[in-house]
Amino acid sequence: MVLRLACYCGKSLSVPEERAGETVRCPGCGQSLVVPPGPGERAIELLAAGKHHISEAEEPRTAADYNNRGIARANHGVLAVTIEDHSRAISLDPKFALAYCNRGFVRAEQGDPAGATLDYERALSTDGRIWQAW
Repeated sequence: MVLRLACYCGKSLSVPEERAGETVRCPGCGQSLVVPPGPGERAIELLAAGKHHISEAEEPRTAADYNNRGIARANHGVLAVTIEDHSRAISLDPKFALAYCNRGFVRAEQGDPAGATLDYERALSTDGRIWQAW
């Protein structure tokens, strides 16, 4: 299975699930990104154990890291803490339009259309080219 990652610069990349936990570089800006767990067997075991990263020593450090961990958690239905990850990404980089979109997706999923709309609007005001907010 292929995992899709989003970088802070707006580029996305595809990485094989087997590379979960490894660090990859964004082809657009060179930012280091930790590949979050995918829906594979090992990822499910880790999530069941309360670990949302392959290595607990590798806590997120950048806005992109928090955003990607939020995506991984959302993919596994761990929505309660997903909002926290996207919010942390935004606090580290208030111009990270994709993190606003991702938090908006989760808010919509949780039945908060007003919060989702605010996040989509903020994403568009930050980067008018971000198609995910449309």
